[in-house]
Amino acid sequence: MPVMALGLAALSIFVLVNSRVRARGFERGQLTISRIQPWTSSGESTATMTRTYKVHGVVSTPKGSFSATSIDLYDEAVLRKKGAQVPCRYDPDDPSRITLDLASPGRIDLQDVVLVGFAVLCLAIAWFTR
Repeated sequence: MPVMALGLAALSIFVLVNSRVRARGFERGQLTISRIQPWTSSGESTATMTRTYKVHGVVSTPKGSFSATSIDLYDEAVLRKKGAQVPCRYDPDDPSRITLDLASPGRIDLQDVVLVGFAVLCLAIAWFTR
């Protein structure tokens, strides 16, 4: 039981750290959104249908401006950002690949709290069952 609890704690810490550095290797830039393309729709009926979107625009980098497309899909909240300049991360080897920074990376959200709480619980179980 302690080995399994330690393994789950390590896994939750790994997920937490990996989610914080998801854009590893990408550099910060600014994207001016020029077009938002509907990508997929899913749902049982039109009442529960959700859509995802790809974002196209021009990314500004120290090496110049490049036409870019998002590698991630976004929900309909991104529709309000058309024409706006938003922070993004781009691949320095291929600046046409970007991912938007819609949330501040320094903020702690509910997922972070749940993962840390789970890791602490697993460590407590491992400590008290040895």
